[in-house]
Amino acid sequence: MPRKRAEYNAYMRVYMLKRYHEKRALAVKALGGKCAKCGNTQRLEIDHKNSKNKTFDISKRLHTAPVAEIAKELKKAQLLCRPCHSLKSVFDAGNKPARHGGATMYTHHRCRCAPCREGNAKRVREWKLRTGRVRNPRKPHGLLSQ
Repeated sequence: MPRKRAEYNAYMRVYMLKRYHEKRALAVKALGGKCAKCGNTQRLEIDHKNSKNKTFDISKRLHTAPVAEIAKELKKAQLLCRPCHSLKSVFDAGNKPARHGGATMYTHHRCRCAPCREGNAKRVREWKLRTGRVRNPRKPHGLLSQ
């Protein structure tokens, strides 16, 4: 009897994981498939627009809740990429959020949107100039300088 129970548990683990991913893909598609703030399509998370109005956490009950309940809850939700979601959470908690294009977004939140990449490139260029780590473009270097 224990062998059958172990086989059943293994089967259900695979089945529920598959069911979760199928329902999550449908939810992402229903919410537009991209971040509501920056348009990113990677590392998307389902976020309630107003956390006070949520009935349940969608991602935790996605594989068990009835489709009608999920659809009702998705009307209160939006898709955000992980960096934008963490920023929104910081802002909702009343803390000062980091802004796109700043060093905090690129380094700590790992946001790779265009403003954050440009802001980080500018920060690195300034740091290299400040610390003298920029080679002189007029002076040849390497094997050519001999």
